[in-house]
Amino acid sequence: LKNRVYRYIQLVTNIIVLGVWCSMFLSLSMIVNFVSNGFDNIEVLIPLLLITIAFIYPLFGKKQHYCTWVCPFGASQEVIYSISPFKINISQKANEILKTLQKVLWTIIMVILCMGIYFEIMDYEALSIFLFNQADIPVLIIGFAFLFASLFVKRPYCKYVCPTGYLVKISEKDNYKQKI
Repeated sequence: LKNRVYRYIQLVTNIIVLGVWCSMFLSLSMIVNFVSNGFDNIEVLIPLLLITIAFIYPLFGKKQHYCTWVCPFGASQEVIYSISPFKINISQKANEILKTLQKVLWTIIMVILCMGIYFEIMDYEALSIFLFNQADIPVLIIGFAFLFASLFVKRPYCKYVCPTGYLVKISEKDNYKQKI
């Protein structure tokens, strides 16, 4: 449905249910863990559903469906941006530079993973702020910094940093035709 009220209710529900209540979200760390260890019990049903939404829905034309409609951190950023009076426009050149930095970060993470080193940067994804009891101080600082930046720019973490979102983006159908 393309309805502003419905969209806002959906975003707030994602924040409350998936983020705060369940602390369930798709992260690069979770994906690497599942690839390494497999699915072994019933507790993985919701994460498996999230992975399905992220990687199977695009095969049916629902590109970036997880990031746009499900991710609680993306929803938090969008809600903050929607109520902010301080919106700014990012220039095309700055946008390109920031997107290039996302590619560089992704490349660094993948090189480190391919070298067989478990790199803790995966545990420092900003969306981990929903893990209140487990999140380190740097994660909270990073997360709240991006939430603050959301006052000015729509979904800055999603657009310019998120390694999970980038993985989803490059895995989408017909991506070889698109500029990543």
